[in-house]
Amino acid sequence: KMINNHYTKSSPSSLSTTTSSSSPSLLLNGRYGFVVEWKDEANDFMNKYQLIFYPIDNSVEMYDLKNKRIFLRRIILPDLQVKDLYVGNRITILSRILRITDYADALTSSVFEVLQERTIVLMTNTQHTGQIISEYIKEGMTLSRIKLVNLSSHDISTLCLSSNHYRKMKTGMYVAVEFHGRNSCQICRDLADDINDELSSMASSTSSSTAVFSSTDSSSSYQEGLFLFAAEYPSPVTYQSCSLCIVKPHAICNVGEIIKEIVKAGMWINAMDTIYLKISQANDFMCCYKPVHPHYHAIIQEMCAGACVVIEVGRSPPSHLHNPKDGAIDDEEYVVMLLREVCGPHDPEVARLLRPFSIR
Repeated sequence: KMINNHYTKSSPSSLSTTTSSSSPSLLLNGRYGFVVEWKDEANDFMNKYQLIFYPIDNSVEMYDLKNKRIFLRRIILPDLQVKDLYVGNRITILSRILRITDYADALTSSVFEVLQERTIVLMTNTQHTGQIISEYIKEGMTLSRIKLVNLSSHDISTLCLSSNHYRKMKTGMYVAVEFHGRNSCQICRDLADDINDELSSMASSTSSSTAVFSSTDSSSSYQEGLFLFAAEYPSPVTYQSCSLCIVKPHAICNVGEIIKEIVKAGMWINAMDTIYLKISQANDFMCCYKPVHPHYHAIIQEMCAGACVVIEVGRSPPSHLHNPKDGAIDDEEYVVMLLREVCGPHDPEVARLLRPFSIR
């Protein structure tokens, strides 16, 4: 009775089921269901829940699907936003990291597939990459995944199966970005055309240019995402004369500006990918900081709360690197020191005073 009445598959009384129900004004009057899962690390068991979201006051409640009982009564979560609610994303509720696996009903699916329409943007890896990503985010797009890929002629042919406009692409390094947002396909296509026009006008005054390609529609973007972000797709990681930059979940919205600052400092993006860390993985990676960092556990929770962007940073061009034989530090140490300098002190307040121009 509780499932039928309280967690109904559709709710005509609370929200119109017409095609206009996806508009933001009507969205506030409804309640929306998502299937989420939480892994109990201690027992190595996956728990499944139904999460009900009320956008009118940003409140949620949860229902245990296995034991068929209320798991969490309705509470307000000021930090939870509509843009965070899409399949595949992770959200944190009361220190529990939940992964959204599906929409719980047809109404939620119809509304959020419009509000969270996905599209793929491909751009060549040049000094303009960070600025271009920032332009998309300024247009209201939410970045969900990003990856640096080395496209071969065969890869381009595969992409052409979903859209012919990829035939203009040349082989080489491309940054693949998945954006979510209302009417994202149209917005990203229009912005790609504007950027390409601007870069074409700059071609006479610069030696490098950037070509930007965007999905034609949501169905093709789904197929392109499956191909480009596949786990088996090879990464161009080098492991040589490099350092590692990790953009934590709360800073994903600023990843374009972060890339821009890294490139401005004379470094280069060798490889980049989006990962979701388990708590055990984050602990293994950060264990050396456990005895000395006072907020260690909070950092672990933050790193697992959503997607992290991992970037292999190198120095380009190689001829500009210090020569260890001349008594200077070696290449790898130089890149590590330079990246640390660009990032700034760990505490943002300290960074604001001592390194006001650093990323932090």
